[in-house]
Amino acid sequence: MTRFMNSVPTLDYIIVPARDTAGGLCMAWSNSVDIQVLNSSLSYICARITVKDKPPWVLLRVYGDPNHFQSRLIWETLTQIINLHGRVCLVGDFNEILDSSEKYGGSSRVKQHTLDFQNFVFKSGLVDIGYKGPAYTWTNNRNVSKAIYQRLDRVVATPDWLQLYPNAYVNHLPMIHSDHCPILLRIKKSPDRGKEFKMENWWFEESDFQQAWVEKWKQDSNMSWQDRWKSMKENIQVWARKHPTPKKMLDELAGKIYKVQLQHPAVRDHALEARLLKEYNEVEAKHELYWRQRARMQWEEGGDRNTKFFHIVATNRRRHNLITAMEDEAGRLTGDEKKIRACFVNYFKNLYSPTPYMTQQSILSDPI
Repeated sequence: MTRFMNSVPTLDYIIVPARDTAGGLCMAWSNSVDIQVLNSSLSYICARITVKDKPPWVLLRVYGDPNHFQSRLIWETLTQIINLHGRVCLVGDFNEILDSSEKYGGSSRVKQHTLDFQNFVFKSGLVDIGYKGPAYTWTNNRNVSKAIYQRLDRVVATPDWLQLYPNAYVNHLPMIHSDHCPILLRIKKSPDRGKEFKMENWWFEESDFQQAWVEKWKQDSNMSWQDRWKSMKENIQVWARKHPTPKKMLDELAGKIYKVQLQHPAVRDHALEARLLKEYNEVEAKHELYWRQRARMQWEEGGDRNTKFFHIVATNRRRHNLITAMEDEAGRLTGDEKKIRACFVNYFKNLYSPTPYMTQQSILSDPI
């Protein structure tokens, strides 16, 4: 391992050697990244990461005790580090599950070391970021009747770290050359989701927009209301794909204005410049509508363009509205997107389900 690391001149690294045939930790990073290793042990590597335009945070590369003899001591040590630094992300093979749903095969009995891990996650205020991909990260590679699968590898983080990277998510990659699957933490790009259809207020400022959907509405007059709305939505989506966004229109107009203004005033086409500036102002109003809709605000200051202001407000609102973790009915925190959705569904199912003891007769007999 050391020979390979030394053969790559652009890498910095730290290696914690294995004890006998088990364990061992390695962390490598591009030497263009500002990473300072604070300390390390057989169970973790603790490093401070400094990223441009963000406060520094701590990465804990974790390896849990596979025999669980030292697990409680490891969790206590990690708790101290978390309390000291605040913005912490823990990544690695914890050699532990959080609950029985993370295990398939073998004994289903919940053991004390699992309860210790649950207690560590809960008391430290950690949020399981969840994952995309296969449910289990480890297998014992036995035949079907004796096979065991568990989710031993994960990423958990403090709420302060999640505020820095609210869109962070984890991919479980294919399990090919090991009994563990690699896990990949992504912190920049949002997970893939189907794009939600929303009407844009600025569309109504386009001369051909209303004509497009009014005519479509009339054409589909023989359809059911549901099919009529669906048809109109599809027609609007086709229209929207053919029309550039206000931002794109502004960029194109700015380029045209720039070319005109490069010319000497004596030979410049001032009429063209005036038309382009007028069009730019009109599109800028649409751009402001775009961000005003996202900010849901009605503020305006003396004719000044507030597009940048609305952009900041909308961005903060979007970040504030992002749900990265939720507590389920059992009081467990989860950052798994599917489990968060399930929490919502279960909550409203329970809220609107009739109570079992209420019969039609009892409802009718109740005084109004």
